[in-house]
Amino acid sequence: MGVTMKRIEAKPSFTEKQAVIYCRVSTQEQVEGFSLTSQEKSCRVYCRKKGLGVIAVFVDEGESARTTDRPEFLKMLVFCQKHSDIVDRVVVYRYDRFARSSLDHHTVRTLLRRSGIGLVSATQEIEDTPEGKLFETILAGFGQFESDVIGIRAKDGMTEARRQGRLTNQPPMGYVFRRAENGCSQVVIDENFAPFIREAFDLFATGIYTKAEVAHRITQMGFIAPNGRQKLTSQHVDKLLRKRVYAGWVRVNSEEGWVKAAFPPIVEQHVFDVVASRLEYKFAQAKPHVRLRGDFPLRGLIRCGHCGKYLTSSFSTGKRKKYGYYRCFSKDCGQIEIRKEKLESSFLD
Repeated sequence: MGVTMKRIEAKPSFTEKQAVIYCRVSTQEQVEGFSLTSQEKSCRVYCRKKGLGVIAVFVDEGESARTTDRPEFLKMLVFCQKHSDIVDRVVVYRYDRFARSSLDHHTVRTLLRRSGIGLVSATQEIEDTPEGKLFETILAGFGQFESDVIGIRAKDGMTEARRQGRLTNQPPMGYVFRRAENGCSQVVIDENFAPFIREAFDLFATGIYTKAEVAHRITQMGFIAPNGRQKLTSQHVDKLLRKRVYAGWVRVNSEEGWVKAAFPPIVEQHVFDVVASRLEYKFAQAKPHVRLRGDFPLRGLIRCGHCGKYLTSSFSTGKRKKYGYYRCFSKDCGQIEIRKEKLESSFLD
């Protein structure tokens, strides 16, 4: 997220109508030189021509207009509603600075209009006529069309990059992005963490160590995660051992599957295969959770009449035999319990 800022101008003169200026650039537009300064300058020139005083300037830097969830944009809306008695116009450089979704454009415009505030563009002046409103709708539609096309191109570009074995998201622990001599980013092995990852795979591949024991051994080696976390759990080890990227593979998408990575592997393929087989075997051997039990057929079907939560069940041992109970262990119900025979008889009735 880029830097955001809001400037409140000097105390307004109530002899003239007041305006709020909103400017925005995305990260890519900053690279291309789409100046915030020139946007604000054009908006101020427009306000002077129309006799509008500028009461505040809101600027979103490095924010996309595909969503209204922009810090200064939201502050601008709150400001306008709070000062609707003096704010007459929201001035933008172009309508696509305001929103690139036609739905968002008309929704927020309507919200402003209900507060008696108009939305105008400094470079796309439109008359307040049926024809003018139609033209504004067309401009908003073109803004969304352009945004959708950019999104599709970006998605296609990332898919093609993955087809070539390159990562398009943040690399996992053990890899880092480095700037190559040609100026492009490339994925290289991070030797600060790669030894721990290799050791985890080697230990688990022996078939001697559990994931919890692997976590303990790696922690003893002095492992500290990038986020500063020192304790490594069996769940962390399980996720690490399942990352095929460590064997030098990149997933293109669900249809095309995996391709060989353009960067070196951390773990040898045969070691990764042994680990994958062990993980699959452990999963197959795991006893599935039994939701329905013959002893308590109503468990998971009957709710507590007080709190609405499903009743659980268990046996209590008496002097001569075990007695079945359906119970609600919610704190609000005080651990209500009903004899198994009584509840099942009522259910049948």
